[in-house]
Amino acid sequence: MPLIRDTFSGQVKDELARLWPADAGALAWELAGLCLGCGSPRPGGGWRWRTESAATARLLVRLVRARYGVVPRLVVDRRGRLGRGNVYELWLDALPDSLDEPGPAAGAAGESLAAGGSGGLGSTPATGPGGAGPGEDRRPSAHGETAHDEAGRGGRPPRAADRDAAAAGRNAARAGSSYHVLPGLPDPAAGQRPLRRRDREAFLRGLFLGSGSVTGPGHGYHAELVLPETAAAARVARELRRWGLRPGRARRRGRIGVYLKEADQIAEFLGRLGAHQAVLALENHRVVKGVRNRVNRLVNAETANLRKAVDAGLRQVEAIRRLVEAVGWDGLPPSLREVARMRLEHPSASLRDLGQMLDPPLSKSAVGHRIRRLQALAARHGER
Repeated sequence: MPLIRDTFSGQVKDELARLWPADAGALAWELAGLCLGCGSPRPGGGWRWRTESAATARLLVRLVRARYGVVPRLVVDRRGRLGRGNVYELWLDALPDSLDEPGPAAGAAGESLAAGGSGGLGSTPATGPGGAGPGEDRRPSAHGETAHDEAGRGGRPPRAADRDAAAAGRNAARAGSSYHVLPGLPDPAAGQRPLRRRDREAFLRGLFLGSGSVTGPGHGYHAELVLPETAAAARVARELRRWGLRPGRARRRGRIGVYLKEADQIAEFLGRLGAHQAVLALENHRVVKGVRNRVNRLVNAETANLRKAVDAGLRQVEAIRRLVEAVGWDGLPPSLREVARMRLEHPSASLRDLGQMLDPPLSKSAVGHRIRRLQALAARHGER
């Protein structure tokens, strides 16, 4: 199985993860899409995202920090020995009350981004307990601990963790027993919808980064978004239809997949998300494939025409030989004698080429007429 970064889906996600939301509202919708796509509440409180894309993990760190002023804890599950790369888990150990609304760091980041800067987020390392970023390996220690271990050394004191767990319980109670996004974010599964174009694009971009996939050029056309429940899938399908797309739905291991199958539909979808390099790759493949198909059709047609001409020439040669054996060359009409001799000398030549070889030259239709008269005479003598 190829590494996620080596697949076309991985390349698209790398491209999309370099884009930053236009404003705070679009940021909230993109983060909501990521929560629906690859996030889930932790059983003991808090939140967790899980992704195989290092670029998505880096973007998640920046988005959470910009929205809430906190940095998720990174845990890397090293799966390189199985040939499948790493799996990145970002953990919020708890959902404190301050997560309900954007904190001061979020406002400062938003103002800096609105002014065209990075708000300092570009230099924020996505580090976990051991200081490893999404692009780094977490190797086993001498004590046999793997990178998937939480490495809780250096974590919060027990009393702080207890307070955070209690706060998480209050947030879960306010949001309901089953919630799909972090508190303070819009929840499409609860009926909320993005009204602005930039919000809709940000939401679907976050959802694709979290749970989307698309087949590469040359492997068919299929793009899919996977959601946790039917209500959210229906909302996403409606948003895609607003773009003029025709999505389908299918169940995927207890989740709902919203998919697109046609090349034009997928190119339009990726273009709306901002994956313009991926669209160029798809269009380039379609152009090359179209030219190749056209050349194949022309070659096949030419081959078929040549085969028919050769078969017809062989039948004509056989008819002329039988006629000459029956009546001799002197028994042929003068107007047919030269055409018959030329056909015997050039059995695979086309009628047009035969006409150019005669003296004086004849047209294709004139040669064809004489050949048919010779075949008719041969058939008549064959009946006798």
